[in-house]
Amino acid sequence: MSGTMKFDAQSDLELRWGDTDEAIIQHGLSFLAFEEQRPLAEQLKDLSPLFFTGLVKAARGAAAEAQSGEAARAHAAEAVRQIDAQLPSLVDKILLQLKLRYASNLADLKLHGLKTTTGPRGITVLKPKNPTDRRAFCLTYVERETSLPATQQITDPPLSQMAAIAQTLRDNQTARTTQTNRRQKNVETRTAASLVLLDALQAAAAVLIVTRFSGQITYALRDWGYDVVGKTGPAPIEPKPIDPANP
Repeated sequence: MSGTMKFDAQSDLELRWGDTDEAIIQHGLSFLAFEEQRPLAEQLKDLSPLFFTGLVKAARGAAAEAQSGEAARAHAAEAVRQIDAQLPSLVDKILLQLKLRYASNLADLKLHGLKTTTGPRGITVLKPKNPTDRRAFCLTYVERETSLPATQQITDPPLSQMAAIAQTLRDNQTARTTQTNRRQKNVETRTAASLVLLDALQAAAAVLIVTRFSGQITYALRDWGYDVVGKTGPAPIEPKPIDPANP
C-alpha cells in the first residue's frame, strides 16, 4: 500500500502514502481533525468529515478486531510454551515407570505412543526428543492410562495432572486453528477497510490540489496529514491557496 502518487508531473514535490494499516488510519485521523476545524463553507463536500468519520471508524474497528485475534493466539501460544517447559521432567518420570511395568516386553510401550527399535542388545525405547513429540506422547499416554484400572495407573506424576495438560493441549490446538482462520479473515477485513480509507485520502488530495492549490502539490497539504516530500533540486515555489470567495 506504500508508494508515491503524482498529481502534478512538473512538481518538485510528491505525496507518499503509509505502508501499514496503522499509518493509514493515523493519516485518516489527522485529515479528519484538520478538516473538521475548517469553516463549513471550505470543507470538502462529497468527501466530508462525516464521510471520513465512517471510514476511519470502520478501519479502526477492523484493526481492533485483528489485534484481539492476535492477543488470543499469543495467549494460546504462551500456554503451550509453559507446558513444553514442564514436559521433559514429567516424561522422564513416566518413562522410568513404564519401562519397569513393561520390562518383560518393552515393545508394548508402543501402546503408549513410544517408538522402539530392536538391536543386538534387545529392544531400545526411544525417548521423545522435541516438544512436538512430547506433546503427542502426552496425549497418547493419558488416553492409554485412563483406560486402565485405577490400581494400575502411574501415580507420579498424577494422572490428573497429565490429563489436565493433555486437555490444555487439545484446547489450545483447537483455539490455534480457530484463531489462525480468524486471523486470516481479520487481516483481509482490516486491509480492505484501510484500502477504502486510503482511496478516499487520495481522492481528497486530488480535490484539494485542484480546487485550493491551483493544481499544484504544496507543503500546505501536510495540514491534512499528507506526507509531502521534496525531490532533489532547487526549493520549489509554494503556490498560493485559492480564496473560495475570490477564485
